[in-house]
Amino acid sequence: MHVFFSHGKESGPNGLKIQQLRAELEKRGIGAESLDYTDTFDPAVRAARLIGRVRDFAAEHPDTPWLLVGSSMGGAVSLLAARELAEELRPSGIFLMAPAVFMPGYETEPLPDLRCPVSLIHGWQDEIIPPENAIRFAHHFQERLRLMLLPAGHTLNEVLPDVNRFFEIFLEDVSRSLR
Repeated sequence: MHVFFSHGKESGPNGLKIQQLRAELEKRGIGAESLDYTDTFDPAVRAARLIGRVRDFAAEHPDTPWLLVGSSMGGAVSLLAARELAEELRPSGIFLMAPAVFMPGYETEPLPDLRCPVSLIHGWQDEIIPPENAIRFAHHFQERLRLMLLPAGHTLNEVLPDVNRFFEIFLEDVSRSLR
């Protein structure tokens, strides 16, 4: 398995959440890379970069399942990439942290036809992206999506142990779906 991390708008490729999740992947022997989008705030440009990297990876490793993990704008970028790649390549799972769904300027609609495990974690006190957006998104994928709402703000930093546990469950869901 291989993971593509997409960070948030004003974060970076080695943010706290990515560091925590990468440590979990290393324990499991799963490869990961975190794309650097700090040169642009345009979600379409970021998505194009991710799509290009996923295509390159899939050409080099056609039998390796890959996952998308995104935080905030990175969540929207991951969904844009999943939608664009849906006809040729499909992720084996998508893990979203406070994703920028149903937000002005983020063209995540129409939503991709996700045929893989999807997990979404969001803070009830998110001051940037209302938790109602996450709930609305979750309604589209009730059969495949796990939703966790926690007493936290947008960064989810105050609940990182919970984020890690939810990520472990997500990885188990992906492993089961690949069997």
